[in-house]
Order: sequence, then C-alpha cells, then structure tokens
Amino acid sequence: MADDSTPTNNSDDAATAAPAPVGQAKPQEVQIAITAQYIKDLSFEVPGAPDILAKIASGPPQVKFNMDVRTNRIGAPDSENEAVEVALSLGVESAIDGEAVFIAEMQYCGICPIAKIPPQARRYVLLVEIPRLLFPFARATISNVIIDSGFPPVMIQPIDFVAQYRMRMQKEAAAQTERQAERQAEGQANGSNPTGEGNPPA
Repeated sequence: MADDSTPTNNSDDAATAAPAPVGQAKPQEVQIAITAQYIKDLSFEVPGAPDILAKIASGPPQVKFNMDVRTNRIGAPDSENEAVEVALSLGVESAIDGEAVFIAEMQYCGICPIAKIPPQARRYVLLVEIPRLLFPFARATISNVIIDSGFPPVMIQPIDFVAQYRMRMQKEAAAQTERQAERQAEGQANGSNPTGEGNPPA
C-alpha cells in the first residue's frame, strides 16, 4: 500500500474494535497495534529573524495548520511480518503582515502490523484508527518545539479523521466516475461501445 503508533506500553495499543468503514458492514473485532513510533523528519525555521521578532509585539500573528496522512507498506506481503508505516505530515506556519514568523514541519510515523487485520478493514484502520492514536503525540511534539523555540503556544485543534476519510472516499469515487465517463466518451468517439449495451446478440 503505497502513498494513498502510541507507545508500546500504552493501554490504547490493546485490542480495539474498528468502526465500520463508510459504505461497508461493520467488520469483526480486529487487533490494532502500534509496534513503534518515531519522528521521521522535523524542521523549524525563523526565516525573518531577528527583525521579524519585533513585529510580533504589534499584534498576534496568523497561524495556519495543515496535515496529511500517508501510508507505506513494509515487510513481505501476505506474511506474518507484513506491516504499514503510517505517517502524519504536520505543518504549522505563522505569519504577520504577509511575512513568515516561523515554519514548523514534522513527519511523525507509527508502524502498524496488518497481518491480523481483515483486508476489508485495513484501509479504514490505517487512515482513521492509527492516525487517531498517533495524532495526540504528534501534536504535543510539534507544540513543544514551537514553545521551546521561544514562541507563544499554538492551539492545534483535534482532527476528525472519520470526516477526512469520508471526503477521501468521495473524491476517489468522483474521480473513478469521471474516468469511466471519459473512457465511454472515447469509445463512442471511436465508434465502439465500452459499456456493451445495445450490442446485437451473438
């Protein structure tokens, strides 16, 4: 599963029943575990220092936050060691009068074994359940970096991963419908019928 965990002693890593994926029946209870978590990449920049620091006194800067979830399969497919790296990419940018105050970027990852997760539940687990477990730690880490760098605390709101999952599914369904319409239009332009409808019986 190309680009499309809490501490091991935390009770949240125990068996968890995954909610039903959108548009699917509720899967059976599955084992959700995170065997490792780590900061894969971290950067903090104050491109306008030291002059920009004086502007902060004139008023609070604007803050923008963005986040993305990516997955990367590791280990041999269909084996007991099969796992997926789930990466949360967080970005926090502060600006005042259109000039950057600071730019913080971090990729926070967790390793999730998937051999015991039913195939029909894996995508929901990897895009909703695992990010929901990782996010509090990622948010605390990047918030502490901002504070330790000498800036006021930044309030990062919780993320509704279920809503994000629904939007992702809707976009993919719309893209698939568009591709099918394009193929059908190309077939009609070429004088063929890709749907097979209206063809005379053999």
